[in-house]
Amino acid sequence: MDKKFIVWTIKGGDGKTSISAEIAMRLNLPIITNEPYTTLDLIFNEDKLLQLKKNEVIPFYKNQGIVFDFGGYIDSRVIEALKQSDYVLVPTIPEISDIQVLINSILEIQKYNKNIIVIVNKTENDTDVEIVKKAIGQLGSFPVFEIKKSLSVTNRNAFILQEIK
Repeated sequence: MDKKFIVWTIKGGDGKTSISAEIAMRLNLPIITNEPYTTLDLIFNEDKLLQLKKNEVIPFYKNQGIVFDFGGYIDSRVIEALKQSDYVLVPTIPEISDIQVLINSILEIQKYNKNIIVIVNKTENDTDVEIVKKAIGQLGSFPVFEIKKSLSVTNRNAFILQEIK
């Protein structure tokens, strides 16, 4: 596959790296991150992961698929990845402060790429996605996908804690 994806939002903790890793693994694509501290190096070999150093320019990938796992405020590297990408995936969680950051992220992204997909992560009820759709509806029409909150890790941790007692 020669499609390029960027998973980006200004705010951390919305699932960028997990979503990026899943896409890269399932589509067998290399991944680039601008995060200095990441767990991606535990998942990917050196031939599949490029961890950019501070101020390192991203290479241009012509006719090759790639996943950009970028966080932080918009800078020249984020702009370049946005321009190169076929799809921009913007994760959010359904909380008021996160939705406001989602809106700000979309406003920035639209300057460079219009092919935006919103991923509502960690949803707990049927209204979570509708709240996000209503909030971003003023900005345009975007595909919105949902990832439900998983309690498996929480339940496992509870089990481990119970065993320790």
